[in-house]
Amino acid sequence: MEGLIRIIPTPNVSLTNGGVKKMSQYEVLSLIISSLGFGGAVMAIVFAQKQLVKAAKANSESEKANSISTLATVLQLEDIIGDRMRRIDEIRRTLGTIQGTPTKAQVDAYQADLDGAVHSYLNAMDRLCACFLRGTIPEDVYKEDYVELLPRTIETYEKYFGGVNNRYKNITDLRDCWRNQKPAISGRQ
Repeated sequence: MEGLIRIIPTPNVSLTNGGVKKMSQYEVLSLIISSLGFGGAVMAIVFAQKQLVKAAKANSESEKANSISTLATVLQLEDIIGDRMRRIDEIRRTLGTIQGTPTKAQVDAYQADLDGAVHSYLNAMDRLCACFLRGTIPEDVYKEDYVELLPRTIETYEKYFGGVNNRYKNITDLRDCWRNQKPAISGRQ
């Protein structure tokens, strides 16, 4: 270290009173080390900024992928719900085509088929509502598509919601949240 200090030239420094004072070798070495530290800090800031730009870009791409995945999930659930509604309509149409007065056995068979189709439909709706309540499906994007459907579904199939033993609690919870102007995710807290 002593050899390094001897080979560093000592610069002249002007004082405010017009005089000149030479810096000590220790001061010069401190100035060089401080300058190197400052340069390193600037390089670290530039590197960190580049990393943040890369992370922001990756986050944006991840958000796009999540949005596409959510859309695929919603479309798949809507397709399932639609299929199950068509099955309900098909059973009702078939019941209406019976010639004459249907027998009790025929009515019971169709009623069992209809009950099964309605439960299947309500199960699919309940899963969709659970996705809203858990925050899996963004409420701000899809709420307006379902906000009127939930009360209509509950009114149409009222006997299947059975009070305390309600098997479709997600449907009623989400309907209640939206009726009270609360975000869906608050229905699970």
